[in-house]
Amino acid sequence: MMGPYKCDTCDRGFVTQRASEQHMDVLGHWAPTFKCETCDRVFGSIHACDQHMDARDHWPRFPECPTCEEAFETDADCESHMDSHQHWPYTCEYCYYDSMDKDDMTNHMDHLQHWPYTCDYCHYGSMDKDDIANHMENCEAKPYCSSCDRFFRDQNCLDQHLNSRVHRGANVPCQFCYRDFTTPGGVAHHLESGACEHASLNRDMVYRAARKADYNGTYTHGKRWGKRFHCPEDRCAVDFVSLAALYQHLESGCCGAMFFEDVIDMLDEFFAGGFDG
Repeated sequence: MMGPYKCDTCDRGFVTQRASEQHMDVLGHWAPTFKCETCDRVFGSIHACDQHMDARDHWPRFPECPTCEEAFETDADCESHMDSHQHWPYTCEYCYYDSMDKDDMTNHMDHLQHWPYTCDYCHYGSMDKDDIANHMENCEAKPYCSSCDRFFRDQNCLDQHLNSRVHRGANVPCQFCYRDFTTPGGVAHHLESGACEHASLNRDMVYRAARKADYNGTYTHGKRWGKRFHCPEDRCAVDFVSLAALYQHLESGCCGAMFFEDVIDMLDEFFAGGFDG
């Protein structure tokens, strides 16, 4: 007798649902089901399942190489491919950390300061050379003279500007002709070059006068020629061929040996020492 409860696979019918299910359990006659690959819904046909995944965009996402667009079954396979073919979209140039995400790479380079391009004036970094150039053009930390409303390439250029005639004026006089100069280095060069009409000095005569004033050898060597001057800062100790070159080095403040005003005092001591001719 054919019952109302049908087997999902064969034509047999059963009087009760339980009998039908027992039959399908024993013979494996349950109808095939098709599960959505994203959500938990189950369908009786592959066509119905496909329609659902089309409508809901529930098709599985396979990892894809962002460089060559090849797809892989697992993330591990995709990463192995990108490692072997150097297909990572973002790679740190310092430690070779790889990432598929720009924000992740930005966080990595921010945290470790691994930027390929960095600002000379602040801690800003970038992966793009043009971006860093644009940033540096207007960086607020860039050396700036507020009086002249001018930016400078580096701190040394700003210091030279601040020590120039524009800011200091010409108020360092030659004690022989009373011509005013902007810096002690300018006075020393004036004397060593023989340009002072009232002194008729040369480099050797200036050295002897400096050696006389610097009796303990703070900034002079006891040499007859060559580099007879040296920086008084022990950690620097750079040698110079002229007093003007030494003064210019000290005026720049590059080694921190003394302030500009100290160089002027040094020049005053030089003149006070006298000249033997």
